[in-house]
Amino acid sequence: MSYSDYWRRKFLAEHPEYEQQSQELRYESEESSPSVRAAPLPWLARVNTAPELNCSFPLSGAASSNFELSEIFLQKRIKTSHGVTPDSSLTEYACRLRQRLKLTQEELAARLGISVRTIQDWEQGRRQPHGSGRALLRQWIDQHDHQC
Repeated sequence: MSYSDYWRRKFLAEHPEYEQQSQELRYESEESSPSVRAAPLPWLARVNTAPELNCSFPLSGAASSNFELSEIFLQKRIKTSHGVTPDSSLTEYACRLRQRLKLTQEELAARLGISVRTIQDWEQGRRQPHGSGRALLRQWIDQHDHQC
């Protein structure tokens, strides 16, 4: 018996009401059905019908997780914005695009004319593209985004 088990058993022997509470909580969690469907998200209808988002398909409740929605909004922002986009989202998007095109970091570096280490630093967040590197990355995204 471990040291923590010893103290837990000793405490529960002195305070039996806590043992009863933990058993009730366990029983309640077993009764709850994992297949209970949550109510639809209130903003989902607005996302599905928003003309400014140009959604060509309705989003289901399952497909509307934060990650997937943020990816949809990021793609829209990169395609339409001529303003400043945060460097981290630009590099994350470029990394996902590189993976979808099945390019290695070496192949992308050769196409852009930069070192492999620079691509690795951008993708791992050690450095952010600035100036000409940022412009080069944006140009590559614009040229290859339609191929996915």
